[in-house]
Amino acid sequence: MIIKALLQVCLGQCLFLKKQREEDKRMKKKVLAFLLASTMVIELFSMASAADFSDGMGQDTVQFSDDAEDVPEVENDDVNQFGTDVAGEDSTTSISFENVASGWISYNKLNVKGVINKDASYYITYVKKGENAPDYDENHKKTPTEAKYFSTTITVPQNPVDVYIFVADEQGNHISTNLTPNYDVRPVRYQMGDDVWVEFDDSTGTATISGKGDMWDYLEDGWDVKKEHENPLPNIRGIRKLVFSDEITSVSDLFLLNYNDTYMIESISFGKNIKRIGYRAFESCRNLTTITLPESLEEIGDQSFIGCGLISIVIPDSVKKAGTNCFTGCDNLKSVKISKNLLTIPAYMFSQCPRLENINMADSIKKIDDAAFKGCGVVNLQLPSGLEYIGYGAFARCMNLSQIMLPASIKYIDGEAFNGCKRLSTVTFEKGFSCDIGQDMFKNCDNLEAIEIPNGVKYIGSNSFANCKKLSEITIPSTVTSIYNNAFSGCDSLQTIKGYTGSYAETYAKNNGFTFESIGNAKETLQLRNAYCEWQGKEHSKINVRCTPNKDVCYYVTYVEKGSAAPDYDASKKDGTVRANNQIYTNVTDLPEEEVDIYVFVTDDDGNHISVRITPNYGNRPEKPLATTFPVKVGKNIVATLEGDTLTLTGSGATYDYDASWDDMDDSYVGNQWLDEETIVKIKKIVLGDGITQIGNFAFAGCTNLQEIVFPQKSLKKIKENVFYGCSSLKEFIVPEGVESLGDSSLYGCSSIEKISFPSTLKEIPCFSNDFEGLPKLRRVELAEGIEKIADGAFCHYKNLKTINLPSTIKEIGEYSFDYSGFVEITIPSNLKKVTRRAFEGDTNLKYVNLEDGVTIIEEDAFRDCTQLQYISIPESVTDIDALAFNGCPNFYIKGKKGSYAEKYANEYMIPFRTGSYKVIFKNNGRTVSTEYADKNESVTPPSLEEKPGYTLSWDADYTNIQEDMVINAVWTKKDNGGGNTTIIVSPSETNKYTVTFKDRGKIVKTEKVKSGDAAEYPYINRNGYELSWDKDFSKVTANITVNAVWTVIKPNKVTSLTAEVQKNSIDLSWDRAENTDYYLVYRKATSDTEYRQIKKTTKILWTDEDVEPGTEYSYKVVGVCSVDGKKYQGADSDIVTAKIGTPQIGDVYSVGNLKYKVTGAKEVSVTGLAKVTDTLTIPSSVTISGKVYKVTAIQDKAFYQNEDIVSIAIGNNVIYIGKYAFYQCPNLETVKFGKRVSVISTCAFTQCPNLENVTLPSSIRRIGAKAFYQCTSIKVLKINGSVLEYVGKKGLAVNKTVTLRLPKKVYTKYKKLIKASGVYSKTKFVKF
Repeated sequence: MIIKALLQVCLGQCLFLKKQREEDKRMKKKVLAFLLASTMVIELFSMASAADFSDGMGQDTVQFSDDAEDVPEVENDDVNQFGTDVAGEDSTTSISFENVASGWISYNKLNVKGVINKDASYYITYVKKGENAPDYDENHKKTPTEAKYFSTTITVPQNPVDVYIFVADEQGNHISTNLTPNYDVRPVRYQMGDDVWVEFDDSTGTATISGKGDMWDYLEDGWDVKKEHENPLPNIRGIRKLVFSDEITSVSDLFLLNYNDTYMIESISFGKNIKRIGYRAFESCRNLTTITLPESLEEIGDQSFIGCGLISIVIPDSVKKAGTNCFTGCDNLKSVKISKNLLTIPAYMFSQCPRLENINMADSIKKIDDAAFKGCGVVNLQLPSGLEYIGYGAFARCMNLSQIMLPASIKYIDGEAFNGCKRLSTVTFEKGFSCDIGQDMFKNCDNLEAIEIPNGVKYIGSNSFANCKKLSEITIPSTVTSIYNNAFSGCDSLQTIKGYTGSYAETYAKNNGFTFESIGNAKETLQLRNAYCEWQGKEHSKINVRCTPNKDVCYYVTYVEKGSAAPDYDASKKDGTVRANNQIYTNVTDLPEEEVDIYVFVTDDDGNHISVRITPNYGNRPEKPLATTFPVKVGKNIVATLEGDTLTLTGSGATYDYDASWDDMDDSYVGNQWLDEETIVKIKKIVLGDGITQIGNFAFAGCTNLQEIVFPQKSLKKIKENVFYGCSSLKEFIVPEGVESLGDSSLYGCSSIEKISFPSTLKEIPCFSNDFEGLPKLRRVELAEGIEKIADGAFCHYKNLKTINLPSTIKEIGEYSFDYSGFVEITIPSNLKKVTRRAFEGDTNLKYVNLEDGVTIIEEDAFRDCTQLQYISIPESVTDIDALAFNGCPNFYIKGKKGSYAEKYANEYMIPFRTGSYKVIFKNNGRTVSTEYADKNESVTPPSLEEKPGYTLSWDADYTNIQEDMVINAVWTKKDNGGGNTTIIVSPSETNKYTVTFKDRGKIVKTEKVKSGDAAEYPYINRNGYELSWDKDFSKVTANITVNAVWTVIKPNKVTSLTAEVQKNSIDLSWDRAENTDYYLVYRKATSDTEYRQIKKTTKILWTDEDVEPGTEYSYKVVGVCSVDGKKYQGADSDIVTAKIGTPQIGDVYSVGNLKYKVTGAKEVSVTGLAKVTDTLTIPSSVTISGKVYKVTAIQDKAFYQNEDIVSIAIGNNVIYIGKYAFYQCPNLETVKFGKRVSVISTCAFTQCPNLENVTLPSSIRRIGAKAFYQCTSIKVLKINGSVLEYVGKKGLAVNKTVTLRLPKKVYTKYKKLIKASGVYSKTKFVKF
């Protein structure tokens, strides 16, 4: 029948063509060829059932419009072909299309192509799917076709569209056609920022991050900071290339956390606007050898490239900030060029980069922090000429470093700076170098033979040259005045110290058994002794400075902010002169409130100059005198003035912080620190000018007559602690919008306050009174929408506070937040998921409690001793109520819906329960005031509301004959004053009812009337092989709507646990059975292939590929297929596995049994993870791969990280090493049996395995890493066999608070000391055996 139909179509076409001009003969030949091809295709169709779906997977979602009666399902809707009258081309030939089609390039890039029968120009546009076709625009920019062919890639929006192609010829004729892209095959993308998305191209292994702006930062649990979005990358396998588009401005913190295939990433391409790379963003990308950082980059986060395979790196000059460890452990890194604007090289930045030989540092760099280049391979080091600071161990253990020149600019070198530089033989100092030689600075520099300490150095520290075995010559200048006794310990070749006669070097040599060789008489150097300062009497801003020079000098004194860099010497300054060994005695006046360092500079007759830093003791600073005259400076840029009873502050920025003035006898507050008693009682009004951003601690404390505060309306952001402490006459406290922080106890002792208002910008309400008596007169509190948290004890003990309306935005209330207050009723809003412990304890006036739908938990003692409680309405969303939640509430009942958790709880604890089939919510001004439950035809009692003077109360619906769930609103009607006018206040308009019509494939299946704001109830309909959803939201109805059924094909589940086991001449494949699957297709790609090829169709879950060649690597994937309504649908591709017959190479990964192995040596492999899910993990001593036996010697880092399936582990006897995080957070792991050769258990190997029970470590154990068994709470006994344990990392055996550690008797003392030094819980028990 099909053949006959096709023949009729083709013959009809031939008859039509017969009427055309002679040139059409060639077209006839085409048609006849088409007829012959069609016949052949049909014949093949009847023979080849295995591939009958390969090019035309059915559309898996069909949606019907409101008025559709019979809309057919479309097999493939992205091709629009038209019958075309083809004739010889001339000016009269009409325009027509052939083979118009579209294909996705990426999520928002669509390629549209086709053929036009004559040369013409075209343009492409689109409209929202289903909208009317756009009109032809003759002014639209057009593109000429190329040989009648067109192909263009367009950008389309997220929502579906119809694409239109318009074509016009030279005569002005134009036509159009349209197509709808196949959205079923649209590439998937995942959100990673507000406007940032990632797409993955499986064929190239490319993950493209596109969009605009910053990416979200992620936390250790894989979720963003707001706990709203999970990092999608762990769900994508096989990423080899990362591409960041130009509009992306930051890379996430923990971008690749929990991504198991980081070793596959070979390329990263950054867009031109990246400004920040986040914390641990690209950690452990071992195969990433090169990157180009963009010129826009400003910040590189901590550990961002730790453990990568980079060979070289250029940090552009745009980078101003880098984090610690950002290139630590880059084993292949050979060269680095550092930004000239990165003034500090952070701690551990390039530590443990053993091949790093070429380091290019700009002279602008000021600081090299701790261990920045520790363990690097540098040979000749050129330090920046402006370098001022070298941190602890900055170049320690740089084994190849042979020579170093230390610039004169250096001011400080911390301990162990060059410790362990075994090949260091030459150390020179730039003229002018005067920095001290610090502790362990050149310790263990085995090849250092001679050194000359430069003039100006004053101190040689402890062990500074210890164990320099070849050091035989050292020259020490006369400026050195202190040498630590063990400075040269272990310097076996050092017999003689050279120096100046009469110098300290000579004294040191004689006292420590060295021969002293004089190089001349000591020349006295300029020195300052006995430098100190002290406050002058009760002067708050005046200090006396003293010091003694050893030569005639002129001097001057200056100061800088405490902790900042020393000021430069200024030869033009001079405060006075003093003779040798006489004391400089001078006063510094007008010291600022901020703490400072004082510097005394002296210059001798030869022009030599030195300085000394003196830091005042601010703990002894005299109190600032109280203000009696105005204006007074109360901030760096703020001045206070007093006119009459009004105190006015003007300026900008923050006021000073003040401390309280206390009576030591009774520990009570007695006065303000900057206003005297006579002045403070005058103040009745405080005006804070615009520009003030912050009010400091205790700023207006003790203003007992203060009655009014005028806040700035725009600038104020923060009110700190105790600001209005003891302002006992203040009656109102209205915090303006814009304030973001309010300090604890800010209103402590404000006993007259009656009203408080908090703005929406204040996200958290603190404990602002912190007084056991609360604020005794407080009657009114206004909490704006936007407030999210109420702190512990914030509204406790407010007996006169009878009502409070919690805003709908509240998400958290603290413990004791409303205890012992005067509320009569309270409504808990839906965003507050938990009623916290003791939140309403002791509220003896509380009678009515309404919990809105959304609350889930009521904690212990939440309503303890609420003795007048009459009822609490508990919604269906509550699923957890503590047994003691209502302890001390004698006569209340619970209201709730039948069958709810509330009913179960009430029955269990014998609490009266009132229920019904319907829920009736009473609202006043939009807020829930009462929730009642009733059965059909029953009535409910409305709540009593506070009267509104001049209004009468009614309700907008009948509550005496309940027929359904209802929302009933209060209606306030203004009493008629004789004019007949009334005003009605109704909130919000919920009295209307709307019609909701449900349709399935064009037919009405249900119609329902729904009250405004309520949800409709959808009908139950079923369709085999499909999943039901709806095209509109009907959870909150506000208009008449028609809702259409959307049927989505239930595709096969993704095939999981695909493994490939290599045999001698074949490869065995196996996988887990996938749900909703009729059969499976196996695809294979050899190394030389460009794409996967289907090689097997099977209903089984294992298959052997015998058609393989030795030495060729094969990749496999398996996909499930199901049939629905005669169409075939594929599930998602399985993860890809690779295998190769032949001799395995180092680095190859194979699956054998349940495990994956990586070849690490000629006869060794390590376990990298699971190939199949199992709860019983057995790691063998050896494994056979391609006919060859390999020893299993290691378990790699993160091999079973956070595995939730493993219950027991048996480790083979050849395993020596267990990697970092190998079994980290395996929640169900109970037992581990270690093999007899396990020697190393690395950092966090078994951290937080809560069900892991007693552990016995073998006699072979030598090293236990940091936190190896940390917080394994079920381990009661951990036994350590053997006597070779030599290292336990920090908290390595901090197992839990009750563990007993059993140690061998022979090494008990040694082991106990070693373990205690690593840090354990104080109650850890140690037992001998």
